[in-house]
Amino acid sequence: MTLLQRYLLTVAVFFTLDLNAQSLDEELLFRDVEVLSSDSMEGRKSGTAGADMAADYIIQRMKRIGVSPYKNEDYFHHFPYVLRRGKKILGKNIVSFIPGTSGKEEYIIFTAHYDHLGKAGFEIYNGADDNASGVAVLLALMTYFKTHPPVHHLIFIATDAEEQGLLGIKAFAKDHGRLMKQTLLNINMDMLSRATESPTLFAVGTYQYPALKNLIEEGPTPSLFTLVFGHDTPRDKGKDNWLNASDHGTFYQRDIPFLYFGVEDHKDYHETTDTYEKIDKVFYKEVARYLLDLAAYLDQQMQAVSLVK
Repeated sequence: MTLLQRYLLTVAVFFTLDLNAQSLDEELLFRDVEVLSSDSMEGRKSGTAGADMAADYIIQRMKRIGVSPYKNEDYFHHFPYVLRRGKKILGKNIVSFIPGTSGKEEYIIFTAHYDHLGKAGFEIYNGADDNASGVAVLLALMTYFKTHPPVHHLIFIATDAEEQGLLGIKAFAKDHGRLMKQTLLNINMDMLSRATESPTLFAVGTYQYPALKNLIEEGPTPSLFTLVFGHDTPRDKGKDNWLNASDHGTFYQRDIPFLYFGVEDHKDYHETTDTYEKIDKVFYKEVARYLLDLAAYLDQQMQAVSLVK
């Protein structure tokens, strides 16, 4: 039995025990991060065997959750791209779908990139916080909404080649123009598991869409960490401006309302030391719980709010 098969067997046991649970399965959340950031995934660089292994793991998790692929039997949205040296790569976004109950063709799209930086010689860029942490919450959201039918149609995308310049989400948006026009909101998650000097999670996009800030302030209350709005105003320059820092940038460029949740860069950002052992489990599980609660709240409230800039 391979290492990946052992991981999948263990996850199957956890998932069976929690199939009808209404709360976050913390142990499974941590296990997803541990697996995706393990040395066997070799840093999940787009176009590598490690990225393929990570994709296989994510798809097996989706199947066990019971979510359907979006207009594709194998969950993949393939897209070609070319590296600077001319090498051709076939990128692989992984896409699932949960239908809404409203009867309207309106969508909320959740995104979290699963690719990372790969290897440098014998050193592995494991990418536990960036962004195994986001993918694990993406899977937790699928689990919740599978047993709590949403109002809106929900699309979940584990994107590829984000580290190459948001190539995966750009390709998906280009190939699904009609869907993008029917999208009410993007919620993007990238780096959720590390509290820096103080336990803080940032929400980006509320300057552009003040109605989203109002909804967030009226919604669930964060526990054990502070939610801060910012990194999206005209005063934010250079690295302090996060409007195009991750996959939500494509939605921003298309004037689609978005929220990006993440922590500030830490000393292990894009380093080989971004490992599973470094995640702050207390902080991370509270962030995951909050995002589940907030996503459910926003799904219920979106129809009553106009998200005009």
